[in-house]
Amino acid sequence: MDAIIHVVRCFEDKNIMHVANSVDPVRDKDVINYELMLADLETINNVLNRVAKKAKSGDKDGIIEQNAALKVKEALENNIPVREVQFDENEEKFIKGYHLLTFKPIIYVANLGNEQFLNYKEDKLFLELQNSLKDYEKLIPISVQVESELVTIENQEEKQELLDLYGIKTSGLDLLTREAFDLLNLETYFTAGQIEARAW
Repeated sequence: MDAIIHVVRCFEDKNIMHVANSVDPVRDKDVINYELMLADLETINNVLNRVAKKAKSGDKDGIIEQNAALKVKEALENNIPVREVQFDENEEKFIKGYHLLTFKPIIYVANLGNEQFLNYKEDKLFLELQNSLKDYEKLIPISVQVESELVTIENQEEKQELLDLYGIKTSGLDLLTREAFDLLNLETYFTAGQIEARAW
């Protein structure tokens, strides 16, 4: 896993239960992020236990790894995700090997109701979530209901009519795919034969 896509509920609906019995996208985002940090803290404590003997013996790599792990632990204990910690080249080599969840880049997806999606830039829940994010964090507004409708429409003209109705140029899935590619610095290459063309 190279990145995290976190879908956050930003709509009220009495027919769809919420585990906390209320819709609060900022709270929900923070709860998940806290759980990811707890998982990373458990991982880094295991690393520190493993590397302690090596570092104590004076092993150069062991000392670098221990210092990197201690940086991570301090950040997590202060509610700071690992992606915000500065590492030098030697430290980062070790950090990448731990596969820490909060070191991975993240995209937030605001799942809005159909009516909210029409004016999401003025939607209270969407704006609360947007304002809670840091500058480097991406937020993509989508409506899963609209997306499910788009998937079922085969006729391109009808699909375009639905996109026009909501004032969007492309589906949320396409937008999310592009953002994920940008986030991970990926490119698409095409190969074409007589029978088919493939993207890879």
